Amino acid sequence: MEATAVSTIVSIMIFLFSAALVISGWTIIYTNAGKIANRSERFSQISSINNDIRQLSTEALIYWNEPHLKSKKETYILTSQLFSLKTKSIKSRISSLKNPPNTTEQIVKLRRSITLDAESPYKVSNDHKIEKLEIIISSCDDICSLLLLDHESLRKSDNY
Repeated sequence: MEATAVSTIVSIMIFLFSAALVISGWTIIYTNAGKIANRSERFSQISSINNDIRQLSTEALIYWNEPHLKSKKETYILTSQLFSLKTKSIKSRISSLKNPPNTTEQIVKLRRSITLDAESPYKVSNDHKIEKLEIIISSCDDICSLLLLDHESLRKSDNY
């Protein structure tokens, strides 16, 4: 009788220990799955923002490389406003990220280089256009790099 009681108690203890291990394992898996999902979602958002930045850069480079006529002033005003709205949209999308990196300076630099004189591009000298193109390219690269570096640093930290 005593042997059956001991064996029953040992079986119950083994069952409880196994159940505790399973529950703790599931908790760890659930926590890690949440972190992986958050990282993946953030990376998708950053990739989308980077694609939009690259697209804006391409459009701006095309705009500043094409010949401009004084008679199309209305079109230039609309294009300038469109570029301004696109940079504002990118800035707000970066701000909506959890713990966003500080890209304000680069975005202001990008916006200024694209939209300054965009309403009258026929007045801008070729040297100034080349300078603008260099700033546009470097600003876009800086913003994209900051976003990816920030994501990488968050990925490596234990808090994320």
